[in-house]
Amino acid sequence: MPPRTPRLLLAGLAIASLTAADLPAAFAVPVEVGYRDHDYGGSLAKAPTAEKPESKIWHYDGFWWGCLWEPGAGAYRIHRLDLANQTWTDTGPDADDRSNTLIDAKSDGALLYIVSHPYDGTSGSSRLYSYDYDAPTRSYALRSGFPVVVNDDDSEALTIDKDSTGKLWIAWESGGTIWINRSLSGDDDWGTPFALPVQGGSVSSDDLCAIAHFGNAVGVMWSNQSQDRNYFAVHLDGDPDQDWQPREIALEDPNGGSISDDHVNLALTCDPDCNVYAVSKTSMSGATAPQIVLARRDPAGNWDNWTVVYDSSDWTRPCCVIDAENRDIYVFGKSDDVQSGAINVKVADLDAIDFGTDAGQLFIHDGGGINNPASTKQYVDGSTGLMVIASDGSHYYHNWVELETATPTPDIAASPASVNFGNVEIPGSASAAITVLNAGTADLDVGSTSLAGADASDFTIDSGGGAFTLAAGESAVVDVSFQPSTTGWKSAALRFASNDPDEDPLDVPLVGASVQSPFGSSVRIAAFGDYGDNSLGELAVSALVESLAVDAIVTVGDNSYGVGPIDLNVGLYYSDYIGHYVGEYGP
Repeated sequence: MPPRTPRLLLAGLAIASLTAADLPAAFAVPVEVGYRDHDYGGSLAKAPTAEKPESKIWHYDGFWWGCLWEPGAGAYRIHRLDLANQTWTDTGPDADDRSNTLIDAKSDGALLYIVSHPYDGTSGSSRLYSYDYDAPTRSYALRSGFPVVVNDDDSEALTIDKDSTGKLWIAWESGGTIWINRSLSGDDDWGTPFALPVQGGSVSSDDLCAIAHFGNAVGVMWSNQSQDRNYFAVHLDGDPDQDWQPREIALEDPNGGSISDDHVNLALTCDPDCNVYAVSKTSMSGATAPQIVLARRDPAGNWDNWTVVYDSSDWTRPCCVIDAENRDIYVFGKSDDVQSGAINVKVADLDAIDFGTDAGQLFIHDGGGINNPASTKQYVDGSTGLMVIASDGSHYYHNWVELETATPTPDIAASPASVNFGNVEIPGSASAAITVLNAGTADLDVGSTSLAGADASDFTIDSGGGAFTLAAGESAVVDVSFQPSTTGWKSAALRFASNDPDEDPLDVPLVGASVQSPFGSSVRIAAFGDYGDNSLGELAVSALVESLAVDAIVTVGDNSYGVGPIDLNVGLYYSDYIGHYVGEYGP
């Protein structure tokens, strides 16, 4: 499959073609690609859309939101984006008012968490702000008891996420160590920070980390430039806070190249497998050297990676966003290739990842100097569109574009995908249960369930067949049995005719081997105490057994004989019933 072209950008470019004169002065200013937002002033110690792993925006209740520095208020404040005019509205309330801080935002339904931290080399503590959303006023309000201090450290970057038990986690680098902290009895009750137990060797002050929740675990990725590797560690939800799984090598160059850098951004898929995706910059050089790399972790802990762009494309500070509806992953980065000081984008299909070899397409551009793209921890889809913000030395920038809305479709699946009944004696049968699942997003209508194939008569649908409808995510069980009437290898298919657009019908192969019982349709067995002692009584018993024409004999006595007389006592009368008999009385 060729690399995907992001058709959505055509809409973004069309919107951005307006001129400033077309809109009131209060509106954002359309630029070559995207929009120039308000001047954030010159008091900040760092560009407000930095640093690489951090999220500054989120979507909720049909709006995009951002935590942006408002110079008039001298603080970070919550803003809402009006898509009709592409303008940020300062709804408040305040977050951190310290100009030496950066923020990371986590939206969890009507709850919002914003963690702020002093930038590396400055002083102060990191704070957690938490807000409740008020739908009637379309605004947030600070929760009682907040902000709270979550560490007394400065760091280049600090990220937050929430696990499935409701525990909040943060991660950051300081003094060559990856540090972790977490909430205890509630969002406003925090423990003592601890060093990541499975970190291994120290990192440099230029390394950083990111934390993200997936499935029933949280994961921390960190760079280690001295070892030329990116590592990943997992904490299972509900385990003791300091019990972490062994660290994993997420990214390394088998040839020993400088593949690690301090540019790391995490995103998660929406599929049931809970794959983890991380995009990072390398320190490798040369036109054909990978510069931006996407790494993927499967549920078993195996890592793969793909080159997003090569060194010749001149990218840096990547971030990634996942379109859950269309199963696409978007990677953004600052690039000087297509245009100097621009934000570029590339996209790939999650089910067939291929970014191609080009430098991507422009997503935000205004003559140069734009850097530090940032987006959301959340998935995006056709209902939210795709949003990225960035900044230059004085202004915020953003671009929002529509995403395609996937048409709801049914998707039939069967488990097991095939059935082997093995050897079945005639007469006899074997049974199996087959689960039919609708893995799609629309109702699955199964019009009929039938048996097909040359040997269909040797199989039977016992229950669960016929016509039925499954809503998205629902399943049904069909019971099938194999009852061969003649010997030999038998094959057929359980066939489901449905409205699945690309698997109609779905055939589940059924196979089995039928063998003839050596005893025919019935077995005659003679049972008695023991074989006897070569007396007239044993002779009479053996004559009776022979007259009954039995197929097998069973004795329930002790049959205790010495070594010598066993053939005389047993073989004399019953050698025909002893398999592979070797003795004086056999044939």
